[in-house]
Amino acid sequence: MEHPLALHSPDWHFASTVDGDRSVVIGDLHGDYSGWSVEIVHEDEAHIAPVTRRTLWRSGDADTNLLGLGDSVAGWTAAIDAGATPLAFITPAGIRLDIDPWVHTAEWLVESLFDQPVALIIDLGPSDYIRSDDEEDDDDDEVVCAQIQVMADRVFLLRRSRSELGHLLLADYSTAGVTLDKWYNNDQFDDCTDGYIFSRDARLIADTCVTWFRDNWGARSTDELGCDYRFPDVLLPEDPTLF
Repeated sequence: MEHPLALHSPDWHFASTVDGDRSVVIGDLHGDYSGWSVEIVHEDEAHIAPVTRRTLWRSGDADTNLLGLGDSVAGWTAAIDAGATPLAFITPAGIRLDIDPWVHTAEWLVESLFDQPVALIIDLGPSDYIRSDDEEDDDDDEVVCAQIQVMADRVFLLRRSRSELGHLLLADYSTAGVTLDKWYNNDQFDDCTDGYIFSRDARLIADTCVTWFRDNWGARSTDELGCDYRFPDVLLPEDPTLF
């Protein structure tokens, strides 16, 4: 009889080393995943990556990492290229356990939020949507979108809307006056139709985004979800010789 672990896809997340080597990491530290593998697609080509035992690290309740942060633990990982997508886990008996594309989207978002600079903005919405710079645009069509902005002290601001979200001109990025992990439904932002939240929990932010699109975007698939990054501008060059 197949091992009980094979009845469902294990919980997993992405992790990278300081050199940028990326892995799919199985969250279960107590199971035996000998002989397991991960089906991965990269640039339209699929391949199988073996799951192997290796040293991981864990700090508090955070995901295990490959950066040496926290206490060392033994875990299971599979190597994956940057930009590649894990499609399924494969058991030693050859049973293929598909990975939910929405789960992949959430884990990709968590990975994208790791160690990012203050003021970074991530816009999410339909991949075929074109942002309008025309203030007189009268297009009232609903567009489900979300925006994440990195605030000070490792806090994230997530805004959800059914209309195009602009980029906030904030006086500063402090969150000293807000309550974390509380959903705000006030009219603080004219372009934000469906509330906002501040949190240090990257997975809460990612799962909230995924739920928003999955439940309010009709039958569209994750393949139609687009993403745009805006990094903070640098006022002066770091090299003084460039002044």
